[in-house]
Amino acid sequence: MTPNPTGTIDLTVLINGHREGPLIAPAIRSAHAAIHPARARGVCCELLLVLDRGDDDTRAIAHGLLGADERLLSVDVGDPSRARNIGVENARGTAIALLDGDDMFGRSWLADAFEALRRHRSADVCLHPATTVIFGEERVIWRHIGADHPDFRPKNTMFENYFTCLSLAPTCLFRRVPFRPCALSSGFGHEDWAWMRETMHHGVRHLVVPGTLHAVRRKRSSRLVEARALDLLPVPTPLFSGRDMLVASSAGGGPPRDETPNCGEQA
Repeated sequence: MTPNPTGTIDLTVLINGHREGPLIAPAIRSAHAAIHPARARGVCCELLLVLDRGDDDTRAIAHGLLGADERLLSVDVGDPSRARNIGVENARGTAIALLDGDDMFGRSWLADAFEALRRHRSADVCLHPATTVIFGEERVIWRHIGADHPDFRPKNTMFENYFTCLSLAPTCLFRRVPFRPCALSSGFGHEDWAWMRETMHHGVRHLVVPGTLHAVRRKRSSRLVEARALDLLPVPTPLFSGRDMLVASSAGGGPPRDETPNCGEQA
């Protein structure tokens, strides 16, 4: 990992793992495959793996695949949102790309998405792939639309999630709006859906990077499957409270912003 001429790291690839076992290997390999073309375009990348209550099998496989300059952080919080927030706090890059421990990046994702983030020059942009391929226990191809698409309706996020959590955004955005921890026993869940709505409340534009994709594994046992089975509601956010609908409408359909991110200090 060679820093760019300014001495900073551009992008942290943040992988969140748990007890994936052999399934964590394709995730790490996909991150390596996506980092290579990003570095070829001059993007200084680091990889940070956060294992929350990881088992010995997962940890051993990860250690065998991580490079000498890549970090593994073991935590004991038992919550994907809290673990992801810890990863964000330990990220050294000016931007972060999220990846779950049993999912995979498309090869061009990091290079194309970081280039798009540079073009937008805004701290209030979060980028998503154009396509998500769901595989495993469920097989679906999910085409995404962003806030600049004429069919994007912020009010629809009350009933459906437009995206997965596998996004790329400025580190300062993830720190300003952290993921909300939520025990399934509370009756609320879907933390990634809630994060998308809360960032929209803050005026963030969720946009799609053309020609990119992620592969997301669906398993019989996962946080999403449990939330669906329990018929949980998304964690409440202020998006649909009074005048905040005006903010959401602006974030969904207004013109792209052209400003320099005001991110404050980076780690």
